Amino acid sequence: MSILKPAVFQDYPYGAKSIFLTQACFNFGFYSLKSMIILHTIDFYSLKEHAAIEIFATLMTLSYATALLGGFLADKLIGPRNTLLIGGTLSSLGVALLIFPLNKNIFLALSFLSIGSGCFKPNLSTLLSLLFKDPKDALKDSAFTTLYVAMNLGSFIGPIFCSLASHYYGWISGFLIIVLSFVLATYLLFRATQHHNILKRATPAKKLLQAAVILVLSIVALYFLFKYRNCFNGLMGIIILISLMCFCTIFYKSTALEKIGLLKIVPYIILFAFFCALFEQAGSSIMIFFDRVVDRQILGFTIPSSSLLSLDPILVLIFGMLMPYLSKAYFKSNNKVEGLTKFGIGFFFISLSFGVLGLGSTLSSIPISIIWVFIAIFFQTVGELFIVPVGFASISKFAPSRYLSLMMSLWLMAISYGHYLAGILANFSLSAQHIRIGDNLGNYYQFFSKLSILSLSVAGILLLNALRKKSVFFK
Repeated sequence: MSILKPAVFQDYPYGAKSIFLTQACFNFGFYSLKSMIILHTIDFYSLKEHAAIEIFATLMTLSYATALLGGFLADKLIGPRNTLLIGGTLSSLGVALLIFPLNKNIFLALSFLSIGSGCFKPNLSTLLSLLFKDPKDALKDSAFTTLYVAMNLGSFIGPIFCSLASHYYGWISGFLIIVLSFVLATYLLFRATQHHNILKRATPAKKLLQAAVILVLSIVALYFLFKYRNCFNGLMGIIILISLMCFCTIFYKSTALEKIGLLKIVPYIILFAFFCALFEQAGSSIMIFFDRVVDRQILGFTIPSSSLLSLDPILVLIFGMLMPYLSKAYFKSNNKVEGLTKFGIGFFFISLSFGVLGLGSTLSSIPISIIWVFIAIFFQTVGELFIVPVGFASISKFAPSRYLSLMMSLWLMAISYGHYLAGILANFSLSAQHIRIGDNLGNYYQFFSKLSILSLSVAGILLLNALRKKSVFFK
């Protein structure tokens, strides 16, 4: 049976399936670009490795930081649909400029990609939320879980497909596929929403002009930020300050009832940032662990360390397709699990994942069995599914409808904070211990144990709070 036609989809509002497809196509392109751009800039533009990594870090940070811009445009000026169409168009143009750069200048391309991503990321989930007539519809958790599956479907297939194309047919072929994926995402969105009265609304010419001016100024500002990257130092503090000012402004303008909902959102954003800090260890400290001490040989074939990261999206696809059915059956019995309780369960599984790596480090010798990695990633994926889609759904439930895109933007900003905190955790712990491949595995045991204890502490606080309110499983 096709993944796109399960029976549970019949309960979703009209247009949900098209949004899932659009999300899969966009993530196909975004994560393909993410997996290829460092090697491309080193090879095609002859950049030093440190410069390529610096550009990559700036691009990833701004791709999420500009979500605030995307949320503002959607809520205040041109609506989420128009913002998404602009985001898809800018992303397509950005990749095209990477293929055919003007005087080998990639800064304009990177500016388009950053703003295009910022326009796209917060608003597709907003469109999905707007399809539900009841903001607190119990099926929202299930729909956002399905959306998360679509994200991972594109995230898993894209890098493999585009990397193979680039390997055998050159960089241009891989980037052309990325362009096509962004174009297809934009086209699917346009077709799916052109006759949908809930999603399509007329925009006054004055607001269109204001949006155009803001976009042009933003592109120019980002161009110089990429060109003079030393100005990027301290940007995270500025981003956090802007985020706080944005939230305070929304809070001030909200009604008393809306303020209660906004206060409920705050712990979700903070907890999600901490989750991202733990989850993004996969690209730094855990990657070092995979590369240096894990036995990656299976039947005489050595698995590249980076390939182990594909296990997570594969498992998300498998378990994510089951969760809507389980959720539907659960809600039929009139049971309702509180969002923060689900977060507590999720952090418990994250703690187990680091605990497994720590246990493998203390019970084994170098190289340790890859089985420990499989078990750890399994637990991590289960925890992820209790946190990420539930967080998206909770933001959509509690945020005032007129500020929904901005609140989704603030939610996505937590990923930037998480990336920043992940780097601090990895650099502090690993550098302080001077881990080398010949070192005792006790260093890794200490590092993973600390992360496990941190995660377990958060889980304990959340679950004890649920017990205190007598709502561990029922609200």
